[in-house]
Amino acid sequence: MQKEARGAGRMVMASIMGSALLGGCAAVSAPPSVLKDPKVLRQQTEPGDVGVDAYIAFNRALAEAQANRADYTRQADFLNEGFALVTYRCNQYFAGLGAAEQDLRFARKQTTLASGLVLSMLGLAHATTKAVANTGALFSFSVASMDSYQDVYIYSPEVRTLQRLVLDALASHRKKVAKDTDVTQLTYTGVIDILADYEAHCQPQGIRDMVNQSLNQSKTTAEPAPPPRPTPEPTPAPTPAPEPAAPGAPGAPAPAQTRIKALPHVDVRVISR
Repeated sequence: MQKEARGAGRMVMASIMGSALLGGCAAVSAPPSVLKDPKVLRQQTEPGDVGVDAYIAFNRALAEAQANRADYTRQADFLNEGFALVTYRCNQYFAGLGAAEQDLRFARKQTTLASGLVLSMLGLAHATTKAVANTGALFSFSVASMDSYQDVYIYSPEVRTLQRLVLDALASHRKKVAKDTDVTQLTYTGVIDILADYEAHCQPQGIRDMVNQSLNQSKTTAEPAPPPRPTPEPTPAPTPAPEPAAPGAPGAPAPAQTRIKALPHVDVRVISR
C-alpha cells in the first residue's frame, strides 16, 4: 500500500513538475543585432512595398545608405529608421518576457498546490517520514528553480515597470545623440556604431545593469541618513573664589581671637605620716 502510494505520488509529482518547468521556462531570448538579423540580411524590399512591417523602411534606408555613403541625409534616414526598428524589437522582446513571466507565475502556483496535495496523499497513505521529506524537497527544488529562471532570464517580476525603464533609457539616448551629433558629419560606419550603442540598452547586460542601479537607488531611499548628533553645549568655567584681603586692609575681616580655656583649679595637699 505504501509503495503504491509512493509510486503514485512520485508520478503525479514528476508530471506536474515537468509541465510546470516546461511551461514556465519558455524560450525567451534578447533580439539579435539589427545588423545581424536574418530579416534584415535576407528580406528584399521593392520601391512599392508598403505595410506596417518595421523592417520595410529600415531595409530601404539601409540600402540607400550603403549605395550613397557620401550623402549624409541618407545616413540620417538610416539612423532614424534604425532607432525605430530597435525600439520596435525591444517592445517585442518585453512582450515575450511578459508572457513568460505570466506562465512562470501560474506554474509556480500550480506547483505549490500540487505539493500540498501530494504531501497530503502521502500522509493519508501512512508513507514514511523519509518519503514525505524527499517529496517536499523535490517540490522545494522545483520552486527554487523557477525563481532562479525568473531572476536570470526575466530580470524582475514587474516586467512592465522594467520595460518603461528601458524605454526611458532609449529615449534619453536618442536625445543625447541628437544633441551631440552633427548631422552633416554622419557616416555609414558612424551610424552603425551609434545603433550598436543604442540597442545595448535592450540587451541582457544593459537590462541587468538598469535593474541593479534601480535596486541600489531604492536601498538608498529606503535607508534615510541618521539625524545629526546634537552639538554639546560648552560647560561654563567655574568662577574663581576671590583672594582673601591682607590683614588690616580695608574690607578685610577682623582676625579671630584665640581663647584659652581656663583649667579647673586643683588643690594639692601633702599628707605627712
